[in-house]
Amino acid sequence: MASTPEQWATLGSMLTPDQTLAVWNKMHEAKVRSYYFADLASRYASRKQWVLGLSFAFAASSAFAVLAELDPWVPGAFAAGAALLTGYALVANLDQKIRLLGKLHTSWNSLSNEYERLRQHWADDESEMTYAELLRQAAELSQEAVLGAPYKRKLVARWEEFVYAPLRKEETAA
Repeated sequence: MASTPEQWATLGSMLTPDQTLAVWNKMHEAKVRSYYFADLASRYASRKQWVLGLSFAFAASSAFAVLAELDPWVPGAFAAGAALLTGYALVANLDQKIRLLGKLHTSWNSLSNEYERLRQHWADDESEMTYAELLRQAAELSQEAVLGAPYKRKLVARWEEFVYAPLRKEETAA
């Protein structure tokens, strides 16, 4: 007979009512994070497009200013603008941020789906072990987000409202 928590965990058991409620909440929290990171990835991709477009425009304007034989400071100003924008893109590491945010979106979306599946199979023998594994994955994703992604409270609140508003409507209708 199992006598330690580790031994009980290896036996497999169904979720308690409190754990089932926690799965429901974590499923929605994961949805919020998925939407949040998708939104951030989109914003950073848009920023990168603007930076690259403006950088190209400045470089092209610099070349045009040289060909048009404008005052010597004009091509220099355009070249400096292009250099500053390119430097920003490199220092801000936009490509890496976009990849990380896209990965976080995909991972949180997958985790939300796994919580949903667990919610539907809460009485399975292995559900408690599955729940523990999902909690471990969420902790790893949270650590990755803290280390590499910005936190924008207003944006999080927007996606919380998006996810939780329909649930509040269901509660008031019931």
